[in-house]
Amino acid sequence: MNPENIYRFTGLVLLLTAMSISITFRHRAAQSKEPIKSEAEGRVILTLRSVFGLLGWLSAFLYLINPGWMAWAQLPLPSWLRWTGAAIMAICIPFIYWVFSSLGKNVTPTVVTPRGTYIGHPRSLSLGQTPALYGWIPGIYRV
Repeated sequence: MNPENIYRFTGLVLLLTAMSISITFRHRAAQSKEPIKSEAEGRVILTLRSVFGLLGWLSAFLYLINPGWMAWAQLPLPSWLRWTGAAIMAICIPFIYWVFSSLGKNVTPTVVTPRGTYIGHPRSLSLGQTPALYGWIPGIYRV
């Protein structure tokens, strides 16, 4: 089997696992009917986060569909480094589950601090790494 296909399959399994955890807990949070105020961050931050997040996930899916479409962004990473990225991403899966299960129905884009300022959610520590590490498996460089 072609090594590139093995990387693609491994990345697909890890990506779908992370996404299934996220979707499950987000669905449960949506069922709670509690309002989620994402516009409190401001339109600019919300738009930038959405655009760059979408670009990150889009590049991962384009690689899965056809690696040639992302060949322009591929780096000649050694096999051991690509597998290190896959291992780190696999280690992140339990942390993703832990963060979502700890948050329960409080899955929101931001957290309000006691001073009333907004900060990124702790889930960003695990979920934010997923697209970045997924790019590491195929050796895709993202700006």
